Amino acid sequence: MFTSRFLRYNIVKTIRPRFGSSVKGDTAVPYAVKHKPTQPTEALAFGRKPGDPLEGWELITFGTLGICISLLVVGKGFSNNDNFQEWAKKEAVARETIKENGGEIEFGKFYSDRKEYASDAIDVMPVIKEE
Repeated sequence: MFTSRFLRYNIVKTIRPRFGSSVKGDTAVPYAVKHKPTQPTEALAFGRKPGDPLEGWELITFGTLGICISLLVVGKGFSNNDNFQEWAKKEAVARETIKENGGEIEFGKFYSDRKEYASDAIDVMPVIKEE
């Protein structure tokens, strides 16, 4: 008997503040408070209203961003196509021409480069042979 009354008292004591009172006329319900909407009612690009003046840092940031993007685009346009497939295609064409001319192909030697080095040794710094 004591245990059931004790449990009922503690359960009611913990549930009432969380879910409101079951007594009629009680207005102290914690979730009855009106809240502001969590999302804005109008959509703004970057949170700026039309006609807002620029802040001091924005002009510098946008200018720097524009210059960096234009430099990257121009630099990428003028860069060499140095991927593996292009190198392999040049190497295959060079080896094919050597075979057609009657030459022998040595394993581990690159033929697509027209530059010749003074020494093919591994321990020596590569130096281009002067013609």
